[in-house]
Amino acid sequence: MNTSAGNRSLLKQAAIAACLWLVVCPGLGFVVASIIGEHGSIIFAIFGLAIGIAGSVSHVVLLLAPRFHSSTLPVQVFLVWAGTMVLLVLLAAASAWQSGRPYEPAFTEALNMLAIYCATPTILAAIAFVGWLRVRPNPSIERTSPGKPGAASHLKR
Repeated sequence: MNTSAGNRSLLKQAAIAACLWLVVCPGLGFVVASIIGEHGSIIFAIFGLAIGIAGSVSHVVLLLAPRFHSSTLPVQVFLVWAGTMVLLVLLAAASAWQSGRPYEPAFTEALNMLAIYCATPTILAAIAFVGWLRVRPNPSIERTSPGKPGAASHLKR
């Protein structure tokens, strides 16, 4: 495969991942907010937006890492989820630090809320998006006979 074609494919996949995270997560946040009504509904829309931003950054950065592509599907899902959760915790910490109250109970409550309301939707989104965008083997390389992985003698180019 041509490297420029491979780069275009990788950039296309990164753009699709970013769009999925930035459209689906905030959209679902607004859907949940509209279903629940006036009892704290705006918080779900904000969480959806935060998950979308953190997930898109995490997924795109990981897609650009070569070792990510050789990982198994469960490892890829975990890496995207963990990266997204780290970014969400950093976002919550920066928000609390900016307000000047990083050690107050409100910050601890915010982290608990983040864990409760963001961890589950984030892992579900990571499973869906990573599974759908799973890096597939190069179709231009065919196996002609079984052999040891990495041995070029059984590959047909």
